[in-house]
Amino acid sequence: MTKKYQLGRLEKVDLREVWANEARDFSPWLAREENIALLSEAIGMELEVEESEKSVGSFAADIVCLESGTEHRVLIENQLEKTDHAHLGQLITYAAGLDAVTVIWISGRFTDEHRAALDWFNNITQTDINFFGIEIELLRRVGDSVICPQFDIVVKPNQWTKTSRRASKLGQQQLEYWTAFCNQVEQRGGLVKPAKPKDSSWIRHTIFSGFHLDIGIAKRRIHVNVVLSYHNRSTIFNLLEQEKTKIEQEIGREVEWKRSSNRIYLRKFDCDTSDREAWPEQHDWLYKKLQLFHRAFATRIKTLQEEPQTSSSDTILLEYWTAFHNLFKEKDSLVEPATPRDYRYLAHSMGKSGFSLDVAASRQRNSIHVNINITGRNNKTYFDRLEADKESIESESGEEFIWRRMPKRKSSQIVIRKFGCDIYNKDGWAEQHEWLYEKLQIFHRVFTERIKNL
Repeated sequence: MTKKYQLGRLEKVDLREVWANEARDFSPWLAREENIALLSEAIGMELEVEESEKSVGSFAADIVCLESGTEHRVLIENQLEKTDHAHLGQLITYAAGLDAVTVIWISGRFTDEHRAALDWFNNITQTDINFFGIEIELLRRVGDSVICPQFDIVVKPNQWTKTSRRASKLGQQQLEYWTAFCNQVEQRGGLVKPAKPKDSSWIRHTIFSGFHLDIGIAKRRIHVNVVLSYHNRSTIFNLLEQEKTKIEQEIGREVEWKRSSNRIYLRKFDCDTSDREAWPEQHDWLYKKLQLFHRAFATRIKTLQEEPQTSSSDTILLEYWTAFHNLFKEKDSLVEPATPRDYRYLAHSMGKSGFSLDVAASRQRNSIHVNINITGRNNKTYFDRLEADKESIESESGEEFIWRRMPKRKSSQIVIRKFGCDIYNKDGWAEQHEWLYEKLQIFHRVFTERIKNL
């Protein structure tokens, strides 16, 4: 008997119905691990988010990723409306500033002109530079409330397929390199089981859920690195970093701690992986460091995963802003203190609709900052009027501000930032809070009347 299926109809959902704002809604949604995995599957490239809203001069790129197992940067630029020339220009500016290897432009609709532009870039650039054009749409079954995102590739690099590397000479060499390495691991034994060889610049050893050891080859170097994919990976990274001296003593040398991606690296330079005669020496180094990394990290990470964490990001932020709020009790502030909360910024009123005076802490950038945020229909007009008085404002304040007009966004900002601020190190809070308090008063004193008079 033929099985009968109940078929339904799909309808498109307006992107703005789900994501009202690109910067506040769509980009944070896409940057989540489960959603970047959907994009990874669509293009056949495993992506790991390095940073959102990454500074490029006076601008900010939406999302910057790493291709898993490599240090190849992938730039993602988001646009919920149809493509335009302004975003194309920003895309190239960000890609150049970040030295990105792969560029992904996501839009609600691509015009023929912008498809042709990306095709042209793919034709004239070298083969290891890739441009993708992706249209995103939202679908739901008629009568159902569940909405599903879908990524459709409208532009891709020449000859690109999800298995394109297998046909390449480089891919074949990589497969042979890792096959020889995995054979050595199997023969020598040890704490780490051999991974499956593949035609890629890296292979991953999953030690247990949330903890992987990757080894890779890139630009005349080889490396071993820790990858944390546990949901609380930022907290675990910070707790591991507190044991940095002891861990590096166990490994026998200093390693690189990349807070932005929660990775820990050890590299060996001047390694020509195309020279087969050098493979045994390179494989011996990778094998030994793989064992050392397992000994140094596996037990620590397992213990941290099993222990209840009292220093999660949300808890730290609430404590951080509570301590900052308490500082106002000791001082005669021009600014009414904001209520502490478990979020990366606090907003203070400036007495005019569309303006807020914010203080913020960024773990990824290891920085704190104060900024005026301007929103609303007239935000660019107001920003331009203030910037026209830039020389006078900076002279009066004694500060040099970052003026972020952000032409593609529905907001503008005037910012001052301080780097080298680890909010997980409570010993540094007093100094950071004094800096934030001082700059908050300066912003209020210099801008309040000017804003009221706009």
